[in-house]
Amino acid sequence: MITEKIHEILKIGFPGDDVYVGPMRGASDDHLEIVVTSKKFEGLGLLEQHQLVMDLLKEEFKDQLHAVKIKTKLA
Repeated sequence: MITEKIHEILKIGFPGDDVYVGPMRGASDDHLEIVVTSKKFEGLGLLEQHQLVMDLLKEEFKDQLHAVKIKTKLA
C-alpha cells in the first residue's frame, strides 16, 4: 500500500525522527497527510521544510501519489 511505502521513504530520509503518514480524511488512498518532526528543519522556513519532504517523494508523484497535506515541526 502507498501509505507504508511513503512512510518507509520518509523514515529513510529523516532517520530517527518522528514521521506520520496516513490517509487524508474523506479522500482516496492516493491523498495522504504527512507530519514530520525533525531537527533538520532548524533555521529553515516553512517552504524549505516542505521542499525537503517533497524532494523525497518526487518519484511517487509520477504514478502512485496524487496529493499530500504536509505538516512539519522542529524537534
